[in-house]
Amino acid sequence: MTLKDSGDIISTTKAVVRFFRQNCTAVLRIFKRYCIHSLVRWENTNNYRNANSMKIYLDNCCFNRPFDDQSQIRIMLETEAKLRIQEEIRAGKFDLVWSYILDYENSKNPYEERKLRIKGWGKYALTNVQENVTLIEIADSLNLKGFKKLDSLHIACSIISRCDYFLTTDDKILNLSKILKEIKLTDPIGFIKEVLS
Repeated sequence: MTLKDSGDIISTTKAVVRFFRQNCTAVLRIFKRYCIHSLVRWENTNNYRNANSMKIYLDNCCFNRPFDDQSQIRIMLETEAKLRIQEEIRAGKFDLVWSYILDYENSKNPYEERKLRIKGWGKYALTNVQENVTLIEIADSLNLKGFKKLDSLHIACSIISRCDYFLTTDDKILNLSKILKEIKLTDPIGFIKEVLS
């Protein structure tokens, strides 16, 4: 390498350094503005989805329906409806609400594979309701109306999280649906008819 070559390299390096010093601030400013704009756009989109997507709560009976005896017509139809609802949840059409009482009840499932598969649905939930004073008060009032203790807690979770629908396959809950004013209570087939037909 000659002295001339060395001088050219030094001159080029100095020119590059000078360019970055002069333009780095402008580039960073543009990049920062782009990041802020993208973040605001994402937040607006996310808020729009949360504000307009229908919120639904499925109780433990509903999650277990695909594992029940599929030779019975009603169970088979409810399973098909539940699986369709699952697809819509994955697609983002509905916002799934999860709760501590779902975790508790599912933890009692003696079938390990079923337990793990149901637990996996928690990752699709945008809300995970935890126990609090207001929830217990709502559950107590539901219990006085005839709902079982665990069922009352499930329904209270759906009410406190402002769900549009509570889905179950439990006949005892469905038979008491008319006394509930705070939320629409139905089975997967009824939900399909009302919302997806």
